[in-house]
Formats: sequence, structure tokens, C-alpha cells
Amino acid sequence: MNQPNDNQIARWVDLWKAGDQDAAQELFDLYAEKLARLANSNLETRLQRRVSGDDIVQSVFHSFFQRTTNDKIKVEDARSLWNLLVTMTLAKTRSAGRHHKALKRTVDAEAHAESLNYLREGLSQGPSPLEAAVFVESVEQITADLSSRHQEILALRMLGHTHTEIAQQTALSRQTVYRVMQLIEKRILESDDFIS
Repeated sequence: MNQPNDNQIARWVDLWKAGDQDAAQELFDLYAEKLARLANSNLETRLQRRVSGDDIVQSVFHSFFQRTTNDKIKVEDARSLWNLLVTMTLAKTRSAGRHHKALKRTVDAEAHAESLNYLREGLSQGPSPLEAAVFVESVEQITADLSSRHQEILALRMLGHTHTEIAQQTALSRQTVYRVMQLIEKRILESDDFIS
């Protein structure tokens, strides 16, 4: 199949939103293999026994189709769709790796020193306006009912501050900051609203 143009991509998305399963299949067929290779290349070899690139791609498209149906994502052109699918694939790959590693790791205050680096990485790589909007909306939905103190801790962490620095700035113990960050990370990883 020739690479479809921007109009064809937008048409398939519109048809999918109207309930056309064939359009969804066209989109899936166009990108699934490349995204699966990308996911596999970013999964540690020992984790590939538990999760495959195909599993991750299924999850990516489930999220994508759900969000396009709810008008949370607007596809403008083939490039922005590809960038979004790559971002979602990498985020879900990292999330799968963290999930499977978490089953084996021991509790250690320093083990989570970099627990939300993927959030900072996402911000520092210069997301497209669409990706930024989806990210901000997801974080806002997930953290909407957090106390102002917990929101302050999250904001400081996303700015790159360590648990010790946050504890000093907020007059809390480092252990309290650590527990709050664990709670927030768990909420983010378990949320259906977050691309993970």
C-alpha cells in the first residue's frame, strides 16, 4: 500500500469515529508493525518474555481509538498522528517495564529518586501542541483532587527537584515527600486517563 496522504488519514479517523471498523483496521495496519518494532527495541530482553511489542501496540491503539471517539484527540495530519503514536508507544513501553520491574524490586527510598523522570523527559523533548494538551489534561484529571500540598510536591518534582530538596522547601520530612510521590506515581500508572 502507498503511504496515505493527510486527507486519507483524517478521513479514516472520521470514519472510525462514525463506527467504521474497516477504517480503524486501515489505521492499525498502517502503523502497527513499525510501532511493535519500536516497542520491542525499547523493552529489555528479559521483559520480552512477559510483554511484547504487539501487546503494547494493542494498548496504544485502544487508547488512541477511545480518545478519538471522545474527541480528546484531533488528528491534523499523518506526521502529527505518527508522532502521537510513537509518543504513546514509548510511554506505554516504559510503563510496562516499570510495572514488571516493580514486582521484583525492594523498597528503598533512593530507588524512587528518579520515579517521575519520564514526566520531565516528556516535557523536555518538546512535545507537539497536541501532545502537550493531552499530557496537561491527563495530569490535571489525575491530580485534580490532590491537596494543594501534594500538588506542590508534584510540581517541584516535575521541575527536577530531589526528594531532599522538596522536603527542605516544603518543611516536610524526606520520607513524607517520598510517600507522597509513591502515591502520585501509583495513581498515574493506574489511571486510564494517562498515556502510560
